[in-house]
Amino acid sequence: MERQGIIFDLDGTLWDVADVTHMSANQVSKKYGLSPVSKKAVLDSFGLPKEGSAKNFFPDLPLSISLPYTEEIISSNIDNLFEFGGKLYPGVIETLEVLNKDYDLFIVTNSPFRRYAESFIASTKTAGCFKEYYSAGELGLTKAQAIKKVVLHFALQKAVYVGDTETDFISSKEAGVEFVFADYGFGNVADAKFRISALSELPSVIERVFKNK
Repeated sequence: MERQGIIFDLDGTLWDVADVTHMSANQVSKKYGLSPVSKKAVLDSFGLPKEGSAKNFFPDLPLSISLPYTEEIISSNIDNLFEFGGKLYPGVIETLEVLNKDYDLFIVTNSPFRRYAESFIASTKTAGCFKEYYSAGELGLTKAQAIKKVVLHFALQKAVYVGDTETDFISSKEAGVEFVFADYGFGNVADAKFRISALSELPSVIERVFKNK
């Protein structure tokens, strides 16, 4: 039997952590007497590597100064997510349980810390649904390289990446896997061939994706 895998982004795809991340960013900015981080800067940073987030959070600071602050925000945010969790999109748990019966499930994020994916799994109690989860930043990889690592390491004959940003779309193309656009998330992908407006739509879309490959 063919081994088929579904690889998920987190932010804007499985959960919304904008409020907690905004809180975490301003805890750090207040700690060091920096200008407050706007909610828009937080929203614009989802899907970006930490360097992109640093430029959004602290646009008036050179990257050499803003990057350590951003890394502290990311670390503090993970601690807050373990404590408070994020807002799950409707049907996440139920849909993951359904998909797990027929497919191998994975998570690939841009986070520089593996603990970020662990905060999702711990707060949602979904450890049994996922074969593996990678944080591209911690591995020193691009998101495309991390997606490809999943495909090669687990010998997936068919794979799809589910995400909500243009970066996710481009990374999927570079990794050579199909892309499903979660249009309820933070981004806009005009050229997406497959899209969902709720995660509960994913099982039927995945059937179409793999049937066409």
